[in-house]
Amino acid sequence: MKVYVLILQKPLKIKVYSSLTALIEDNEPSTLGASKSKLQKHDFDSFDYITSRIIISKKETLSTGDIRRILNDECNQAYKAGECERGKWKEKELPYSKI
Repeated sequence: MKVYVLILQKPLKIKVYSSLTALIEDNEPSTLGASKSKLQKHDFDSFDYITSRIIISKKETLSTGDIRRILNDECNQAYKAGECERGKWKEKELPYSKI
């Protein structure tokens, strides 16, 4: 599922929307610093929309299954490079272990 993340710089606020239309309707054009037309024409798939006041980013949500597949793929790549034991990361190289 794709979501739009709005980060207001000052004061720092983060809002998440399921559509660009919802984001636009919930915020004044003066807050966004752009017109509805300009935001609708922006290529969010390639670039975030960034100004001195805001950042708007289009992101894909991740499920537990997605994370497990990513970690498994990373482990398989590390195994092929000789950096991992079969089926598990070496403890010191476990991605995201410090989070």
